[in-house]
Amino acid sequence: MPDHSSLRARGRTAEEVASRLLEKGGWKVVCRNFRTSRGEIDIIAERGNLLAFIEVKAANRMTCQDLAHAVSPRKRRTIIECSKHFLHLHRKYSTWHLRYDVMVMGAEQCTAHVEGAFAEHDEAT
Repeated sequence: MPDHSSLRARGRTAEEVASRLLEKGGWKVVCRNFRTSRGEIDIIAERGNLLAFIEVKAANRMTCQDLAHAVSPRKRRTIIECSKHFLHLHRKYSTWHLRYDVMVMGAEQCTAHVEGAFAEHDEAT
């Protein structure tokens, strides 16, 4: 059985490193761990007029197939619903371009940053 406290700590560390890397890349981290009753978005960051909702996964290596399982359709819907709530609360972003990214974090580095990993219309059912 996995130790949930060590998994949470690993996830927090991955999010901290991801935030630092984003800031080095010219992004402004607007929010970390944005929570609603439906779920959470790990990082929300802006650059120019682009707002990115970013799911961070702590893993050494991840294939595209692994990524599809790691960010399931249910998780993508949750992130999209949370992003809508964030946008409702922060109307200044209403005209901005939106993007849903996934960052895979290894030991102190990003092993993959999938920009536009999914879109709201992908999740329509």
